Amino acid sequence: MASTQSASPSSQKSGVRPISFVLVDSSNPSGSILASNALTLYIRPEDLTRTDTSRISAQQTLGGIAWADNFGRGIPTINISGHTGWRRPDDPALGTDDGVDRFKKLKNQVFNNWHARRQVAIENGKDPDSTVQLQFVDQLDSITAVVAPMSFALRRNRYRPLLMQYQISMIVTQDNIATPRSVVQSIGNLPIGGSNALSGPQRLAAGLTSLASSVSRITKQVGLVQTYIDASIAAPVAQFMLATNTVFNAVMDAVGSVQGVTNSLIAVGQLTAQCGVNIFRSLAAVAGLPQFVKSQIMDIAGAYSNAFCIMFNVFNQQLIYPAYQPIYGSSNCSSTSGGSPPSALAGLNPFQYIYPQQTLDAVTMSTQAHASMTSMANTDIVRAPPSISTIGNVAGTAAAGLVKTS
Repeated sequence: MASTQSASPSSQKSGVRPISFVLVDSSNPSGSILASNALTLYIRPEDLTRTDTSRISAQQTLGGIAWADNFGRGIPTINISGHTGWRRPDDPALGTDDGVDRFKKLKNQVFNNWHARRQVAIENGKDPDSTVQLQFVDQLDSITAVVAPMSFALRRNRYRPLLMQYQISMIVTQDNIATPRSVVQSIGNLPIGGSNALSGPQRLAAGLTSLASSVSRITKQVGLVQTYIDASIAAPVAQFMLATNTVFNAVMDAVGSVQGVTNSLIAVGQLTAQCGVNIFRSLAAVAGLPQFVKSQIMDIAGAYSNAFCIMFNVFNQQLIYPAYQPIYGSSNCSSTSGGSPPSALAGLNPFQYIYPQQTLDAVTMSTQAHASMTSMANTDIVRAPPSISTIGNVAGTAAAGLVKTS
């Protein structure tokens, strides 16, 4: 049975629709916007609010009648808050800045350099408003505006001690501006598909390289885990690492195959990666471990985190729903009076045709492994850290339940 497929929705991933700040200084010798003056947020803001206001003054009368004096649109405001991450990119081509470096660059771009360049323009007798502009380019929400930073706040939180969090308040001085496409395409230094210039094959190739790097990092640390962590769980944790690498390798093989990777296999890969992140972050928090061992265990957690991001942002497939119209047929004599024609599946098992038997994925997951890893992936390891025995049980169940079928 042929299925109809509607057009896929446009992607909203950060690599396709980045959010950036462009600092324009017309006093530059080139007299144009420089791509180097564009800074793309490595991580999307956690909160973004744009508020459009009206300049309205309400008038009330003794008779209970009111009217409004409308003086047009007010000044829009944009507020964003988030963090700049922590780790450095695995791919050196994407830069070597960590979260602290990215925070400093963000503040310099949005606040320090904006004020400094405007002061230089004033000292040179130029109009600062026309000479220096800070452009906010949000390709996700279709916002291109000249903004003025009202405040830039650094926030630290004890529940996220490694992250430098920012809160930026801006007013919009000019809306719906035209930013040169060359600048929009060049902005951004995002991991895996950091700009629109990357084609589909390029994104897949970069994703495969990055995922292979994570597999290599996990493989190299199996011996360390067996040597330094609690002996009661060393064996199942090592088996879990090898089993998850089998899953990740199966994903890479499927991506490079003619048939392509399935959503079910991606789901297994994402769950094992999330489970791995929480297992090794919990192990790194065990008291008494040497600092070197803690750093290596956190590196394993970072490898699992990177694997999850690659599968979520690069290999994840759009869900395709089959057409169900052929199931709906005539009811008694409705086909003779303008109703639906008789169903083509009358007298047959429709599910056999809508969901035909699929080829098994390269790796399958047992019900017990799925339940165990889901529980670990959803655990808040800060407020409710799992015990050593729980980690061992989850690792052992997952290793036994991840089975290679081919």
